[in-house]
Amino acid sequence: MKLRAVELTVGAFMIAGILSLLMLALQVSGLGHLFHEEPGYRVHAEFSNIGGLKVRAKVSVAGVVVGRVEKIILQPETYYAKVIFTINPNRIEKVPGDSRASIMTSGLLGDNYIALTPGFDDTNLLKEGSVIPVTNTDSAVVLEQLISKFVANQASKHEVSKETKEVAAKETETTEIKETKAAEIKASKETNEIKESNEIKATKEAESENQSGSNEPNSDINTVGASHEAS
Repeated sequence: MKLRAVELTVGAFMIAGILSLLMLALQVSGLGHLFHEEPGYRVHAEFSNIGGLKVRAKVSVAGVVVGRVEKIILQPETYYAKVIFTINPNRIEKVPGDSRASIMTSGLLGDNYIALTPGFDDTNLLKEGSVIPVTNTDSAVVLEQLISKFVANQASKHEVSKETKEVAAKETETTEIKETKAAEIKASKETNEIKESNEIKATKEAESENQSGSNEPNSDINTVGASHEAS
């Protein structure tokens, strides 16, 4: 009898421990509200892309959970995703009607949730059935799209850098060609000037030699005439 009582006591403690662990796991995972309906009013929000947002995801204001996502449907007319979530008035009394809804991510690879940024229109508050239009929402940031944009930007920068280098090389080549031509023209000009100078000098020397040659016979005639007169 005493052994049976011990077994029952141990079994009760084991069951209590298992239930405690189960409740703790539900609270940590955010699934504790499955056993009771989330109180509050329902608001509709339109998104062009919800990413990995799921039903029962949290709705927060300044990091404080104020509600849960209840339903996600696709609108056939606009192909926007309509997210229906509840806001618990016990956690936040009023939310301005011009508030903005954004889909955020918990950490780098965490779950998506809705973050509300309160607006300034206190005369028009969110209530049961209120709609936040797609113009006042921010869609989820998809990691694959970010990677694709990053790769595309890097490729574009590489192409621009390559084109810039090619243009710079062409400009350098053009400059070198212009400098070479200018040097050739300058050298040709200097050569022509030297040639012309040499020709002028040669002409002057030839004229000088001709003049000296014509003066020598006259001097011989004068010498002969003087010798005749002396005789």
